[in-house]
Amino acid sequence: MFKDINPQDVFDLKTAGKTIVDVRSPKEFNDATIPGAINIPLFTDDERAEVGTIYKQQGQEAAKDRGLEIYAKKLPAFIHAFKQLPEPITVFCWRGGMRSKTAATVLDLMNINVNRLSGGIKAYRLWMKEQLKTIHIPELFVLNGHTGNGKTKILHTLKKQGYPVINLEQMASHRGSIFGQIGLPSTNQRMFDFYLGEASCIIKRRLIS
Repeated sequence: MFKDINPQDVFDLKTAGKTIVDVRSPKEFNDATIPGAINIPLFTDDERAEVGTIYKQQGQEAAKDRGLEIYAKKLPAFIHAFKQLPEPITVFCWRGGMRSKTAATVLDLMNINVNRLSGGIKAYRLWMKEQLKTIHIPELFVLNGHTGNGKTKILHTLKKQGYPVINLEQMASHRGSIFGQIGLPSTNQRMFDFYLGEASCIIKRRLIS
């Protein structure tokens, strides 16, 4: 039987380099996910939209039947993808509902060591917000200056030396100037919040230890 684990457990596993998998659709994954997760979706974007429409128009049972019909056809490929990953594996969806439960149940039947994030990505986000409320804020030093004067190199050097560093420009995927986002993947507010929250949790641990 697969095990339901809480956000703290997921953070610990992720920090230790363990595999976490977002089973939501590619569009949901690209919008925001737990940093470091990979995407092995149960449904494509179009399939998810189809099941959602059936749910609204015909009800939950009809949506479940159609979802099962779609999923059954891709089950061998889905299991094969997970067998390529190092175990243990943690799966999650938005609320820890049917999608992650279905994925965890099937993988467990195939003897794959799998956990499920209880409450999904939503619970993980709320947990991080709670951590921020309890963190002791030490004296902060803000590194600023003109573009190109080596601020990022200094931050990287400090981080290598073990200092607690929060690189806001890196989290925002933006160099800070008017042309700062050219050539960089965009970071929306949800992902920025995840990056900042996790960095704060790591610093909190260092301060406690």
